[in-house]
Amino acid sequence: MSTFRVVIVGGSIAGLTLANILERYKIDYIVLEKHATIAPQLGASIATLPHGARILDQLGVFSRVAEISMSVHEAENIGPDGRILGSPEPIGDLMEEL
Repeated sequence: MSTFRVVIVGGSIAGLTLANILERYKIDYIVLEKHATIAPQLGASIATLPHGARILDQLGVFSRVAEISMSVHEAENIGPDGRILGSPEPIGDLMEEL
């Protein structure tokens, strides 16, 4: 039986999720990231919708993510020039019900 190593390019959400899955199945992998740290804080945020929460639950990390998360009740869509493009209807309360 031949062995192989999975190469994951990028320590993004997708890359780290794949690394988590491979770790659980004891598949050899390496994560290549151009930044000095994995998952650098670049001013981005993450929103988890119900289908994403289900996957986090299947990975066994949802409860920990929920502990360190906060609900979003208002949002604005901002263009590259800083101008507000729109404000979606508040969905935070609806998301918490799901």
